[in-house]
Amino acid sequence: LKQEFVRVRPEQEKRREAMALYLLAGTLSRCTTIVFVARRQQAHRLSILLQLAGHSACELRGDMEQTDRLQSLDDFRSGRCRV
Repeated sequence: LKQEFVRVRPEQEKRREAMALYLLAGTLSRCTTIVFVARRQQAHRLSILLQLAGHSACELRGDMEQTDRLQSLDDFRSGRCRV
């Protein structure tokens, strides 16, 4: 288990998603990754961006139906989703 924390400076806020994609690109080929974000919209948007970039990503948010949350967890555990 390896844990990293990346803080985005306020002046770099516009580049947050691009920075996340760049940092994750090197990690995704080696391991599964959990990314925490502050808002549901950020989780949804990052999941879509990762999928568009060709990565298997799923979301886990509080406003999801329980069956959808369980499916996301199962997909992550099984390796179908790596992020």
